[in-house]
Amino acid sequence: DGMNIKYVFIPSGKDPDECIKNNPADWERAVMEAKAMMQYYFDKTLGALDVEELDGKREAAKKLLPIITKLGSPIDQDFWLKRLSEKINIKEEVLQEW
Repeated sequence: DGMNIKYVFIPSGKDPDECIKNNPADWERAVMEAKAMMQYYFDKTLGALDVEELDGKREAAKKLLPIITKLGSPIDQDFWLKRLSEKINIKEEVLQEW
């Protein structure tokens, strides 16, 4: 079993402590909207690339495949590989061979 790490975007303040002290409601909302760490990687990577273009597809695969292969669970790996395949419109089989 792997760890289920989530990413929390701090909406105000420089750190969680400051956010909680200044606006507890912001912190509660941020925690409720926490994303899986892999989702954060996907959002950050795919948001910076044009995955309609071949170069963007290559760059997305180059950045995300090494992270996916390091996931401890085969189920997690399969899930995120399928997600990458859908997002960049490249067959899973091709990504697995790369």
